Amino acid sequence: MLYLAMRISMDSGIRPGSLRKIQWRHISENTTIPVTERKTWVLIDVPAENTKTGRWHQLSAPIARHLEKLRKLTHPKRKQYLLFRNQSTDKALSDRIWRDGIQEMLVESGLATWADGDSNNLRKTDITSGKNLTWYSFRHTWITFALERGVPIATVCNNCDTSIKYVQDHYFHYDAKR
Repeated sequence: MLYLAMRISMDSGIRPGSLRKIQWRHISENTTIPVTERKTWVLIDVPAENTKTGRWHQLSAPIARHLEKLRKLTHPKRKQYLLFRNQSTDKALSDRIWRDGIQEMLVESGLATWADGDSNNLRKTDITSGKNLTWYSFRHTWITFALERGVPIATVCNNCDTSIKYVQDHYFHYDAKR
């Protein structure tokens, strides 16, 4: 299930804290695009995260297939259910599950190895690149890839609820190879 969280994050640029708050009622069909594209793209009313902006925003993202897989896995009965929730209690996944989940994905993908002292009670990894990879890294990757694809900076900033100045100051390293 957290693999789908990673895919949704990588394909949308949503902040991790907002991703954890999204409910099924926050997802809707994008009626402004052709019917054929609606099988791929959805509108997301992104809940506010405890950040400097702290506001809701809306974005369009190509995550319909990921959501369909998630729907089949979780069988949500109510629109108020979180996308990512404990299937027994219907409550939000704990911080520990999110932390352990990303570490397991990093190991499975070959980006990390289990560190000395790792146990089921305390997961520890050594990231092979030496960089600190977190859930926020997927957002960073989305922004970088979007800019490399030539997505207008205003569109990237709107989808991420981030200022143009912030993106220019922090993400224009992708352009160094040109």
